[in-house]
Amino acid sequence: MFAFLLGKKITLRQRLIIQESLNQFSIGGLVRLAKHILLFTFFLEGLGTILLYLNWHNLESNHSPFFLSLFHAVSAFCNAGFSLFSDSLEQYTFHFSINIIFIILIISGGIGFLVLIEILER
Repeated sequence: MFAFLLGKKITLRQRLIIQESLNQFSIGGLVRLAKHILLFTFFLEGLGTILLYLNWHNLESNHSPFFLSLFHAVSAFCNAGFSLFSDSLEQYTFHFSINIIFIILIISGGIGFLVLIEILER
């Protein structure tokens, strides 16, 4: 995946590794699929970061509000469960918009790229 970001050509061996990791039957269209996966991931995590930042831009913390937003968006999308708050996210139990953002990120990351792409194509 890093080769895409660096603009390098993907070798046959790398294509076969991508094919196996994405459980695809052929190597045709793998580069396009991998690019879609990267774009989709960056889009959702970026959108999550922006939406969390809009809620946390005035937050008093040891970390910058943008870093907190980025960290929690990536953590939620990857279903990691990490938080930089001492009480996790307990202080936001009844905060509707933050909960919706986390729910969408967790479900989107958990469902998987191929399922989401299939849903979007229909």
